[in-house]
Amino acid sequence: MEWISLSYLWGDEPLDSPTISRLFKDEDYIHTAISFFWQVRGDKLSDEQKDRVFQFWEACVEWAKAQRTIPTRLISHLARLAVYVKVIEPREKALLLFVAPHVHTEYNFDAFIENLSRVLKSNPSAVSEILKRAIEADTPSYDYEDRLKRLIQGLARSGFKKEAIQCVEIEFELPGKN
Repeated sequence: MEWISLSYLWGDEPLDSPTISRLFKDEDYIHTAISFFWQVRGDKLSDEQKDRVFQFWEACVEWAKAQRTIPTRLISHLARLAVYVKVIEPREKALLLFVAPHVHTEYNFDAFIENLSRVLKSNPSAVSEILKRAIEADTPSYDYEDRLKRLIQGLARSGFKKEAIQCVEIEFELPGKN
């Protein structure tokens, strides 16, 4: 599956090829492809290759929506691809909003928060919405290295104080929670 993922990344196989469609026959195959794309995140990938990762992510979302039961484990794993997000525009926002409620399933919340913090300045409004969706789905029991605290503080400093307070209210189930 890693070789198939590599051939896709190199552009030797289009997303709709029979070879790549084999990935979408089994959740474990998709999981392996996601892991592969996450592993090469530090390599010098071209913009075209990074776009292929986003296209794959979008295909995974469509695949997940077509399943009888929500593959939460896979969707949580898919959130690892947030390392490719440089700015939050409509495409990235839609992908992040889709995975946000499921990041807790496979313990990907901390890395997800770290990635949201990294792109906070590009679109604090979207980060606020994505964070709120993640926290509403499952309140974190631990804030590793104060990542969540720093993200909420960053939202407040970015002029989104009300949204930051709402996230704290949700996290701690304080009175006034919507």
